[in-house]
Amino acid sequence: MGSACVRASAPVPFTPPKKTPGLERRRLSILQASLNVMPASGQPEFGNTGRSSEPPKKEMPKHVRRMSTNMILLHATDSDGDAGGGLSEHSTGYDMSKEVAPCPTPKQSLAIAGIVTKDDQAPFSSKVVEFTIDGEAAPIESWSSSRLGYVCQKGLKPEMPNQDDFAILEDYEKDCHFYGVFDGHGQWGHQVANYVRRHLPKHIMENEQLQTDTQQAILDGFARTNDELNNDSLIDTRLSGCTVTVAVRIGKMLYTAGVGDSRAVLGRVKSHGSSMVTAVDLTIDHKCSIPEEQKRIQSAGGEVYRAEMDLQHRVYVRGCNYPGLAVTRAFGDTIAAAVGVIAVPSIKVVELKERDKFLVLASDGVWEFINSQSAIDLVRETTARVGIQKAAEDLFKESKFLWMNEEDVVDDITAIIIQLH
Repeated sequence: MGSACVRASAPVPFTPPKKTPGLERRRLSILQASLNVMPASGQPEFGNTGRSSEPPKKEMPKHVRRMSTNMILLHATDSDGDAGGGLSEHSTGYDMSKEVAPCPTPKQSLAIAGIVTKDDQAPFSSKVVEFTIDGEAAPIESWSSSRLGYVCQKGLKPEMPNQDDFAILEDYEKDCHFYGVFDGHGQWGHQVANYVRRHLPKHIMENEQLQTDTQQAILDGFARTNDELNNDSLIDTRLSGCTVTVAVRIGKMLYTAGVGDSRAVLGRVKSHGSSMVTAVDLTIDHKCSIPEEQKRIQSAGGEVYRAEMDLQHRVYVRGCNYPGLAVTRAFGDTIAAAVGVIAVPSIKVVELKERDKFLVLASDGVWEFINSQSAIDLVRETTARVGIQKAAEDLFKESKFLWMNEEDVVDDITAIIIQLH
């Protein structure tokens, strides 16, 4: 059967959800066989399942090759509840199609955040959100801003919910702002993304060190959230996780932090008097092709390789054909974490100047086919013509167009755009 997986810390066998519908169960078996990832039973035999020294020879389906994990389509509806997602008893979700009264102007604080998706959504439908102004629920449908735009749209993936999530939290009294994009992957990725969305901002923004040692507050927030996710939540994170990119702005100081391949990009005027705006990447795409990341994975007992017909290098347990994760840092993903995948963010600090015009945070649904400079060019041009919210919507439309030209599926697409000056 090939080389065996003999790690002492091998996790317990994976058990699929009990209430997986029959049609979905058949889909799981078909996809598992086509990927050569798991036996048809859905249970990776961690004690003796291995692979030969050669990469898998079976062709990887086109719609999986670009995804963050080769398990990304293994989804079954969570019929037992949201397992750590959804609204609190005091919050309210709004659908963008409703007509409501004018929205009040925030004086102290503003919060916009996604709600975990429990039911199937139509392709390209908008994320339902919860919205508060000065601590009170408000109708987001009538809200608009000249300096802030966002989109969070479901892609085109068979029987999958929107696995992206996002958060915008602004405290005007303290001049402290939090922006975050969360991109889930794996069977329960939508649950993971929502869990991290609800807990990470709190653990960072309420940290006592936020004003005195912001970088440490961010590191502590990431570590605490990941620990709670894996040990205290009801979500099975063995083969599910999420990438995260956040930006914390305190006065003129901007702190960006990320794990995985969501990205934050700054749009900066090239020189005094110039109309050109240059893209400055503020985060690192933690891909398996980075030598330092590979070294950590290999030292922890994992390996990185690109299977035949795949487009990406992926992380595997040495001698085995799972988990097949395309990023080297993520929340959750405890099987991958056993072989060196970490949730420690790369952090960058920037003192904002007048020439810093835009900040863009987006999931890899944007960055798969649009580079940082092209995104900044689109944002600058569209914002000047029709406003920043339209710029966010056009970034989604361009991303969708490019996906549909290249692939049979479209990834979920999320972007937050902030006009700085």
